Amino acid sequence: MRQNDESPGHFAAEFERIISTNSVITVAIERAARLDLPDWWICGGLIRDTVWQHLLAPRRQTAIKDIDLVYYDATDSSKVRDSCIEAQLRPIAGIPWSVKNQARMYVHNNDVQYPGIVGGMYCFPETISAIGVKAGENLFI
Repeated sequence: MRQNDESPGHFAAEFERIISTNSVITVAIERAARLDLPDWWICGGLIRDTVWQHLLAPRRQTAIKDIDLVYYDATDSSKVRDSCIEAQLRPIAGIPWSVKNQARMYVHNNDVQYPGIVGGMYCFPETISAIGVKAGENLFI
C-alpha cells in the first residue's frame, strides 16, 4: 500500500526525522538514558519548538528555554531529588535542564494523584507539550 503525504505514517516518520536530526534532542536522550530513571521522557518546549521551527523556519525562531525531563517514581517524589538529577546533567548548547517527577506534580497542579507518567503528561497545561521522546520510543498523549 502506497502512503500519501497526508497519511498518519507519513506524519510519524516526518516527526521522527525532525527529532532524530536535532543534536540537542539526541544528546539529551543519551544523557537521560544514562540516569536509569523509571518511566522517563524528554518532552515540553524542546520537542514542541523544534518541530514548529522546522515547519515554520525561517519565519519563526524561538529560543529553547530548557530541556524538560519528566519521570515517574512514587518511591521518592521530593523536589530535592529532582534538583540532584538536574545537577548531574550539564546544559546542552547552553540550555539548562528542568527535571520533574510526575509522582509529585499533582500537588503542584492541584489535581488528584497521577497513576503514572501518562496521567501526569495528560494533565500538562499545553497538550502540544505532552509529546515525549526517548531512544527507541515516542509517546504521544
